[in-house]
Amino acid sequence: MIDYVTNDSPITAKVPIPPKGALCWDQVNGLLYGSVPGSGEWFLIGGGVPATIVPSEAAVPVISQRLQAINTTTPQSVSLTPPTTQMVALSLYGSSAGAGASGHEVIITINYSCELGPETITVSIPLDSRTIVMETYPLLVIGGTTITLSTAYSGGATNDPYNLDVRLVQMP
Repeated sequence: MIDYVTNDSPITAKVPIPPKGALCWDQVNGLLYGSVPGSGEWFLIGGGVPATIVPSEAAVPVISQRLQAINTTTPQSVSLTPPTTQMVALSLYGSSAGAGASGHEVIITINYSCELGPETITVSIPLDSRTIVMETYPLLVIGGTTITLSTAYSGGATNDPYNLDVRLVQMP
C-alpha cells in the first residue's frame, strides 16, 4: 500500500519518513520510493527516470529500452546511448514455431563499443524448427556510444514469423 503520493521525489517534497518505513509514489515522474524501517532515508525502488537522476547513478537497475515483437514478419531494432561508461545488461528471448522453410533463420546482431573498441555479437534463430533462444549479456558500454540490437532474415527467409523480446538495463 502506498503511504504518500507526491508530484516530485519525497526528498525534494520533504515527505516525512515514519519509523515503520513507507512507500511514496512520485506521480509526475512515475517513480516509486521506499524507506527501510528505522533508516531515516528515502531510496529509489524503480520506475521511470527523472531528469535529476542520471541512470548510471541510480540505486537500482533501470530498464532503459525494451522491444517486444510477437509473431512479427519484419526486421526489428532497439538501441540505447548511455551518457557515461557503464554496465548494460542486454537480455533477449527469441522464438520460432518452426513454420519456415529449411535453412531460413533470423540473425540477431548486437553492436556496441567497450574499452577494447567496437564489438559485435551474433545470435541466430532457426525458423525451420520449433526453437527458443534465451541470452543475457553483461556489456561494458562506453559513455556516449550506442548499443544496438537489430534483426535480419537469412537463408532465403523473407517473411517467416518469429517472436522477440529484448530489455536493455542500465546497471548501477
